Formats: sequence, C-alpha cells, structure tokens
Amino acid sequence: MGMPLFRFLFRKMWNTRWMTLSSLAGLIIAVAFATSIPMYADGALKRVVAQSLKEESSGLPAGSLLMRYQATGGGSTDVNALTEVSRYVKEDVPPDIGFPYNTYVQNLAIRSADITPEDPTKVDASRSRQMSLTSMSGLEDKSELTQGRWFADAVGDDDVVEAVIMEEAMYRSDIHIGDVFEYPIYSGLNLTLRVKIVGAYKPLSETDPYWYQGLEGMMSTLQIGGTAFEKGLLQDRKIPLHTANWYYAFDLGEIQTSQLSPLEKTLDRLNIELYQRLKDTKVEISFASLLSEFRTQSLQLQLLLFTLAAPMLAMVFYFIAMNARQSLDKQRSDIAVLRSRGAGTRQIIWIYLLESIVLGIIALIIGPSIGWFMAKSIGSANGFLEFVNRQSIPVGFSTEAIIAGLAAVVLAMLATVIPAVIYARSSIVNYKQQLARSDRRPVWQRWYLDVLLLGAAGYGWYLFNERQMISFQSGMTTDQLNVQPFLFFVPALAIFAMGLFFLRVFPWLLKLFNWLGRKLLPVPLYLTLTQLSRSSKGYYPLMILLILTLGLGVYNASAARTIDLNSTERTLYKFGTDVIMQTVWEGKAEVIDTGGQNG
Repeated sequence: MGMPLFRFLFRKMWNTRWMTLSSLAGLIIAVAFATSIPMYADGALKRVVAQSLKEESSGLPAGSLLMRYQATGGGSTDVNALTEVSRYVKEDVPPDIGFPYNTYVQNLAIRSADITPEDPTKVDASRSRQMSLTSMSGLEDKSELTQGRWFADAVGDDDVVEAVIMEEAMYRSDIHIGDVFEYPIYSGLNLTLRVKIVGAYKPLSETDPYWYQGLEGMMSTLQIGGTAFEKGLLQDRKIPLHTANWYYAFDLGEIQTSQLSPLEKTLDRLNIELYQRLKDTKVEISFASLLSEFRTQSLQLQLLLFTLAAPMLAMVFYFIAMNARQSLDKQRSDIAVLRSRGAGTRQIIWIYLLESIVLGIIALIIGPSIGWFMAKSIGSANGFLEFVNRQSIPVGFSTEAIIAGLAAVVLAMLATVIPAVIYARSSIVNYKQQLARSDRRPVWQRWYLDVLLLGAAGYGWYLFNERQMISFQSGMTTDQLNVQPFLFFVPALAIFAMGLFFLRVFPWLLKLFNWLGRKLLPVPLYLTLTQLSRSSKGYYPLMILLILTLGLGVYNASAARTIDLNSTERTLYKFGTDVIMQTVWEGKAEVIDTGGQNG
C-alpha cells in the first residue's frame, strides 16, 4: 500500500499544484514569522544581558562566580573533603555552567598573624605586620618577578617556608629580600613557622580579573607554593585552613535566552553540591539573581512581540485554512467517490495528513532561514523601514525558535486536516444534501459573532480610555502601569469585527444597488450584481482575507511609526542636549539728558 499511496498523493498534489504551492507559501511565511520572534528576542537580550552583567558585577567581569569555604572554629581541616571539593570545582563546575571561562584561580589561606623578625637587628621589630600565608594558583603566569626569585614549592627543614610578597607591600611594611619572620600558629598546635622572603612580584595587568580580591587586599599576604601549602602545612603539620576561595570569570557573550532558566537552576544547585562535599562551603558571588531578572525580561519581551505579531500570524493561518478549504471543496466530490468505492475514513485522512507532513517538512527547512533574515533586518533597522549601516544584533538558531516553527507547522496541519476529517466522514449522499443547502448562512452570522466581537472591541476601547484617565489623574506613565496584552488585540479585533459586520450587510447593499439601477445599469453589470447578491457566501473567505490584509497593514504601519516617534521623543526629552546655549541680556536702560531743551 505504501508506493501506490505515495503515487496517488503526488498525483493529487500535481493536479492541484497551484493550491498546493499557495499552501506551501503560506506555511513557509508562518514558520518564518514564528521563528523570527524568538531569534530577535534572543539576539536583543543577548546584548542586554552581557552589558547589564558587566554593570551589575561591581567591577568584576560578566559571569563572575566566587565559591568560598570559611572555617567556623579552630578544629582541624578535612583534607580529603577539601581535595574533593577542589576537584569538583575545577573539573565539574565548568561543564555544568556550559560556558568557557577566561580566568580560574584557587586561593587557600591560613589564619593571619602578627609576624616578627627573627633578627631584630636587621629588621625594625617595632612595626606591626599583620600577614597571612596564602597560595594562589597560576601566580607565576599572572605576575612578573621584580626582585629575588620564586619560592621553592616545599616546606624546608626547621619549618622554613619560602614566600614572595607584592612589591608595594614590601615597601609599605619595610621588608627586604632575605628577611626571615616568625609566623605563630595558634589553635593549640604550639608551632611557629619561619617564613623567608625570597622575592617580590607585581601584577602583569592590574585590571585582570585574576586579582578579584583587589590589589589592596593582596598587601597583607605572603604567597607560597601550592604543594607547600597543601602538603607541608595542611597534611604534614595539621595546620587548620582558614579560608578557601575558588573564582571563575565565565564568558557569557554567547548566552541565549533558552539557557537562562537552566543556568539559574544550576547555580541554585551549586550551593547544595558544595556543602555536601565540604561543610561551610557556599557560593559567595554569582549571577543567579540577575539571570532570574533577565529571564523575566525575556518572557515579557517575547510575550510583547508575539502579541504584536499575533494578528499577522492569525491572518497567515487563516490564509492557509482558507486555501486548504477551497482545495478540499474542489476535491470533495473525489472524496465522496472514494468513500463510495470502499476507501476507509482513515485512508482518506492519512492521505491529507501525509500531504501536510510533506509540506510541513519543506516549510521547516526553508522557513527558519527566512525568519533569520527577518530577525537580522529588524535588528539592523533604526525605525520603521529605516535601515542604517550599523552592526546588527547577533541572531542565531535556538531551541525556542525551532519549537515555535514546529508549533506553527502543527497548527497549519490541524487547519488542513480537520476539514479533511469532516469531509472524509461524509458520503456522496451527505455531499449532495449539503450542496442543496448551500444558501444557508455561515455560523458567525447565525450566532451573531460579529456583533459580539464589536462589543468586545468597544470594551477594549473603554479600557484604553480608562487607562488614559488613570495616567492623567495619578501622574503615572504608561510604563509604570501594568501592561494589558488585550489592548494590543483591540485594533485587530475591531478590524475583524467590522469586516464581518460589513459582510453581513454586503448582500443587502448589493440588492439595494441592483434595485436602484435595474433600469439604468448595463446588462453585464446587472447580472454581475445579481450573481454576487445570490452567491455572496462563496466570496466571504476571500473578502475577509482582503479586509484583514489591508486593515492590519495600514494599522501596523501607523502603529510602528507612532511607537518609533514616541520612543525618539521620550529619549530626547529624557536626556536633552549636551550643550544649551542661551542669550542673557544684562544692563540698564540708557537715559539721554537733553538739558531741558526742546529741539
């Protein structure tokens, strides 16, 4: 049954090729419309998110993530748990976040102490020096050695630890290369480390996010090697760890709106994962709250765009349904014949469903590319139909765009298949009965749906006036009031309702013109008016499409110009001008003394 069915399907599509091409064109436009909105919203928010994250990160770059362990007591440190959480942060966190990172640093520190010189004759012992032994990964790559040498990455005999110090801190604390200081360890260990200063360093770039703590915070630190810290201090000498910091600077330049919600959940879960591996470990700085705010903005923007584009999408779907209905009307006799020859309802429905699937696949292949071009064009426009030579927003294919395209295809398939199901269930007798009742009024006329829609449009006009009164009385701007999406549908609803109402009175107008001009009109025009007045129902779908096309086209063009002009004027009013030039005349009236003479 497979190949004969496909041959029959393609033969049917070829016999109605113009209807098929029209349905395909409408389906491609619907997919392009549906996919362009998520693409544009994703590209617009991608730039806004990256810029806002930079502004809200208090000097840190976008995507700053700081995880911290803070010891609460003077007990010993679980070295195995520390090793596990360090491994998790370094190996598992980046894949979970899903973005590349520019900077990673692990910073371990023990409790700070007042260090004293071992030889007071060489170093001024009266100065107070509060220092902390720390270890920062990648220090040698991010700084340059200005004096001395780098430390040996091990604890030597007699508890000697080699350390380097920032050059500025060395001058401030009156420390020299080769000085040895005693570093007392508390927590009941009765241990004193001997710290030898072997070098001084300075950052290669003071604005590098590697120095997330700030250079001022580095002035009270003595840097030692990672192995010396972890093995020599924590493991061998059981010195308790005071703080441990893990810092990432992720690059969020390619973030998409579809990634906001999963990324927010990952950051929320990160606190639990850290605490389970090492107690008192938590996320200190993250961008979770900003992602939540941007996710809300993304939903609002997409809702607004879909609301504005909904009338156009509805018009496209109406065109698809009208085209499919007309095609089915021409093939209804063939369907009735197939039913009378033994074809089952499922077989007939499967033929039209398969046709919709084929057209849908073609539309899904071509439509997103047109939607991408539409989104790029919108992003490079300065206003309504005003394209400027500037860099357009970054637009790419996303999961949401594909889902929107699939939804458009499914809706179009339903608009095509549902009438086919109704026709497939009717026999040749039902078909002849319906032909005999072709003069029956459509459903929207029998139930006065046009009048109901006019009432809904009037209610929308009332709401609009009420919002204006609230704005005038309260002094609130329209941005401060809650957005009502229903108001965006009111113009389209009014156009559609008035179009239906006009179609209700259209046959009466034709009969009136025919009666008035029955003795004056030429015979061809008289017969045309008579035919239109008697079979006006057959022209309803096309006339509704023309009304929607012209009405929505004029409305959207006017609304776009209004929105663009309003936005421009509000921006000019908010920021004003860079320079205000004003003439100021200062002086006194000049009085001429004529000496009492009248000349």
